[in-house]
Amino acid sequence: MAFDSCYNTSLRTNPHNNIVLSYSREACSSKINLSWSKYLADPVNVILYEIYVSLNNGDFNLYQTYNQDTTSSVFIADPTVVNYCFYIRATLSNGHQVNSNKICTSQPLPQQVAFAYIRNSVVDLENEKVDLEFYVDASLPVRGYDLYRSPNNIDFTLIKTLSYTGSNTFSYTDKPPITLNKSNYFYKLHVPDECDLLFTPSNIVSTIKLSIDVSNPDINVLTWNPFIGWDAIEGYDIYRIDGTTPLGFPLDNVQSSSNRYEDNISSMVSTSDKITYYIIAKESGAAPDGTLTESRSSTASVVKESLVFVPNSFTPMENVNDVFKPFCSFIRLGTYRFRVFNRNGEILFDTKDPDEGWDGTFKGKNCPTTTYVYKVEFINSQGEKINKAGTVNLIN
Repeated sequence: MAFDSCYNTSLRTNPHNNIVLSYSREACSSKINLSWSKYLADPVNVILYEIYVSLNNGDFNLYQTYNQDTTSSVFIADPTVVNYCFYIRATLSNGHQVNSNKICTSQPLPQQVAFAYIRNSVVDLENEKVDLEFYVDASLPVRGYDLYRSPNNIDFTLIKTLSYTGSNTFSYTDKPPITLNKSNYFYKLHVPDECDLLFTPSNIVSTIKLSIDVSNPDINVLTWNPFIGWDAIEGYDIYRIDGTTPLGFPLDNVQSSSNRYEDNISSMVSTSDKITYYIIAKESGAAPDGTLTESRSSTASVVKESLVFVPNSFTPMENVNDVFKPFCSFIRLGTYRFRVFNRNGEILFDTKDPDEGWDGTFKGKNCPTTTYVYKVEFINSQGEKINKAGTVNLIN
């Protein structure tokens, strides 16, 4: 309203209010809080408001439409986009459109770790657990490390957030829902940035599931899935456990392109009723810190039919056939006992070692030529307790 020199008032105009857009954004936050004032121009009404957005100084595009009563919105920013710009457009009842001021906000990319690496996967001999070893850039303190597991290398599920300790190397033991001789698994690690907005993914590492085909009684056929996780594989070592050592012994090795091995056991003699195998994959190529490791497969076992042969004579004074012992193959470990008696029932020899035999002496003296009684006890591969007795001729 205005006055002339005679204090006459001018004509009253309709009230008018422009759209003023403002924003707020906290550091290390993906949320951009937008708010604007309502547009006023009686008797014209606002039909709707539209938010337009530009990414990294690109073209503006419609983001969202709101009704005439809305004056705020929360925009979720992509952490990989450094610069965002916005303006509001109001559509009026007379068909016209008006724009707000333009506002821009920028936030540098959050600092991320330089590397995240899963070194290997080692399945225990019971096929229940897998040990994973990690090598991660620990120079950046983060909230933790997210470990994911998948049964198919597609659908990953978060199973554990491992604590940040400041150490580059650490490990974790996982117990999957299905034993590792029945299913193989895939693992990956996500390391968040300083703002917990982006993450650095590790390599994906698999377990190795070993299978055995025993359709041929003389040949055990081993097959396994190729190990995933390294730049290159030097090869696979084949190990066999047959009762002689707890961790078995290296049987053979094959090239990295192979996932099959045939073990001919037609002439094998073992004091255990079970033969167990596992595979070790050997890393080659370039690991992040130059440390090359190994990954171990699940185990695969076969139970063989127990076989026992007992000679009927021996000659302890000769250089051949001078020790009397049963020849046992594929019997249950820890169940063997072998004894020799004279005709009076006196025990002359007693052992629980399948490799130990009687040399024909008793208390340091040679026993006379005659017939002696023996007893052999063990549990066979079917779990049955066997008691075998007979006689042997000692010939001097």
